[in-house]
Amino acid sequence: MFTFDESYIANDERPILSRGFIDAYERLRVRDGALGRVLPFFANLLPEGELREYIAEHAGIDVRDELAMLWLTGRDLPGAVIVRAADGREVPPLAAGAPRVIPDGDRLLRFSLAGVQLKFSAVRNAAGGLTIPISGREGDFIVKLPSMRFAKVPVNEYAMMKFAGEVGLDVPDCQLVDLDRVEGLPNDVEDMAERSAFVVRRFDRVGGKRIHMEDFNQVYRQYPPLKYDNHDYNEMARDIYRLTGVEGLRDFVHRLVFSIAIGNTDMHLKNWSLMYRDGRTAELAPVYDYLCTSAYRIYGRNSLALNIGSTKAFVAIDDATFESFAQRAGVARRIVLSAAHEMRDRIRETWPKRRPAVLEQVPSVVARIDELLARVPFFSGKPEVAAEPVDTGNEHEELA
Repeated sequence: MFTFDESYIANDERPILSRGFIDAYERLRVRDGALGRVLPFFANLLPEGELREYIAEHAGIDVRDELAMLWLTGRDLPGAVIVRAADGREVPPLAAGAPRVIPDGDRLLRFSLAGVQLKFSAVRNAAGGLTIPISGREGDFIVKLPSMRFAKVPVNEYAMMKFAGEVGLDVPDCQLVDLDRVEGLPNDVEDMAERSAFVVRRFDRVGGKRIHMEDFNQVYRQYPPLKYDNHDYNEMARDIYRLTGVEGLRDFVHRLVFSIAIGNTDMHLKNWSLMYRDGRTAELAPVYDYLCTSAYRIYGRNSLALNIGSTKAFVAIDDATFESFAQRAGVARRIVLSAAHEMRDRIRETWPKRRPAVLEQVPSVVARIDELLARVPFFSGKPEVAAEPVDTGNEHEELA
């Protein structure tokens, strides 16, 4: 059972932990419970996929033990949340029969970031490179390592984030660095064949202060596996407009149009977040995890992660799709279409200038974006073309 402290409940100016703890009448849900497991809000703070498996193996805990994972990673979670053991112990007990692969001091918190890809919290060192602290605490940067399964994921993400910044999206400072310039990496990841890591400045750590944030799976009170289910971009638009106003809605539409243009098929609920700079006022957090995922043939290539209007299919998206999106979201059609057209114009103007650099870095991404701009009716101005082949492989397989 989870409950808030009485002083928090009594404080009318209390900082927001999550919109998921606030009901339809703007009242705090003071107690919550979830049959033998941590609440969705806390489960969504934890790593997933190969990152979670890596942590569990090296820390000697059961990969399914959410409480032990929170215990282990709780001092450097996304946003302003800190989780500590009531008795002060920093290390959870080993799972039965599990080896402790890395020593306690070297394992505490350097892995404490939500997501799928192997990543670490880092600080800038005196030589201008990056260091993964032994404790991993209070890192100002995230270092995302090359994927063991997909080629040039860090380069792909860097190229798309730079493109996003050039069309006016809110992008944190980022760069590519050679792994040799990152100190403190575990020995078993130092010999990766690809040598470029993607480094991005954390927007939830500013001037030594923690800035609170939550993703939309937390807003909607869902466990991580449901991040593709039960909600869509229409519902998100309605809630973003309610919480952040017209400018927030326009920003959301800009990001949707850009995601379509770059073939980002994995913009699920956890890849959109709200930030609370003053602890209470919601705004869209800066963009993150922007990749041309559909450049990977094994990956779902032809549709979005969630519905916009009544479709996910790229080749069905046109002005009418955005009109349906506005109608279903209950927001003004003129605002949505104006924002969508504005971003389309920026992409058309910017892509020819950005294209040569991306072609040099990741040619497959250029080929895919060129294809989408020519085939998606919203960009091409042409009627819907024949449907693309049905996606094969796991369309929910993740890169970031």
